[in-house]
Amino acid sequence: MRPDVQIDRPRFDRVIRKISYALFYHEFGFTWDKLLAVTTNQIKMPDMSNDHLGELFDQLSGDHELNGLVLKGSNPLVFQYSFVKFQDDKFAQALFMVFYEGFPFWVLPDLTSDKADLD
Repeated sequence: MRPDVQIDRPRFDRVIRKISYALFYHEFGFTWDKLLAVTTNQIKMPDMSNDHLGELFDQLSGDHELNGLVLKGSNPLVFQYSFVKFQDDKFAQALFMVFYEGFPFWVLPDLTSDKADLD
């Protein structure tokens, strides 16, 4: 039986968002001026089910979606990422990241927002 591990999800997501904003700036040379949603299926509810964002992650991560990704990262055992453009808008990029070959995330912009959440 696994012990319960409590995660401060808002803090955890804030760190992932900051990494995402930095990667976007690194890749494109301008700020990702959108609010971001962090999705993963690795953080579970107490009953071991996905939260609503985990379910979205599973939908985005079907084998057909990930096969075409070209992952970047100088140390693939630790971290890799790829941006996926989904509309004709410079901010319409989804970000796929994977840490330590098995802790994946999708980060999705809210295209209706007009500023980044850098706090």
